[in-house]
Amino acid sequence: MKKSILTLILFSAFVFNAISQSATVTVFSQEGEKFWVVLNGIKQNDAPMTNVKVTGLTSPNYRLKIIFEDEKNNSVN
Repeated sequence: MKKSILTLILFSAFVFNAISQSATVTVFSQEGEKFWVVLNGIKQNDAPMTNVKVTGLTSPNYRLKIIFEDEKNNSVN
């Protein structure tokens, strides 16, 4: 009986995990400017890059900020 319940719980966990959806966002610069991506106040890349891919997004809303390495370019909110 315990084995059946454990199997049912594990199966349910896999099904719920498969049902939940996650998104991906890719931010890139066509001109080659390097930047940091800040998502909900958390910096997503340690070094400035020209292409940043963020995966595993599950929340319906995010705050995205792009900070350019070159201070002549303004940051984008």
